[in-house]
Amino acid sequence: MVSLRARAEHVAPGARPEFEELFRSAYPDLHRYFVRRLGPVDAEDAVAETLTAVLSRWSDSPATLDEQRAWTFGFAANKLRDVERARLRSARLASAAAAQADPEVTAPPDVEVAALDRARHLLAQLPDAERDAVYLTAVVGMSGPEAAAALGCSPSAITTRVSRARARLKELLAAEARHHRH
Repeated sequence: MVSLRARAEHVAPGARPEFEELFRSAYPDLHRYFVRRLGPVDAEDAVAETLTAVLSRWSDSPATLDEQRAWTFGFAANKLRDVERARLRSARLASAAAAQADPEVTAPPDVEVAALDRARHLLAQLPDAERDAVYLTAVVGMSGPEAAAALGCSPSAITTRVSRARARLKELLAAEARHHRH
């Protein structure tokens, strides 16, 4: 695999210092972000893949360093979703393989996977804008202004989207509870 530094050499000569400035500025925060969410083993790869994605789209980058950092964390949020989907897929495959190995023995339910699957199911029922706002603020841990910058909207729009999403989720959970009582 080509290193991130080697890939950076292929950035347009005028853009290279700007990318290097973003790299120095964002790397420590990206690393902490991924360590908290994925653990230290997977964090380095996630940071490298995020910065590689940013580098590949560098011609679309915003003008200021603060905007570039927010833009970069949008890529990081996407990377985190990809990793979580891959982990969930792996857990499901392992469970299916265990069940196939001995049909008399069923794999014990993985509470975390079940909860994550249920949360994803509920979030999938939200409109895209609300789902993204909730994901970035509640799951990723971004502040309202950071999520707004990543999604290209105002902080008040994020607040509105999260509020609407909470109301919809309460309705969905209440409907689920009514359904299970009957």
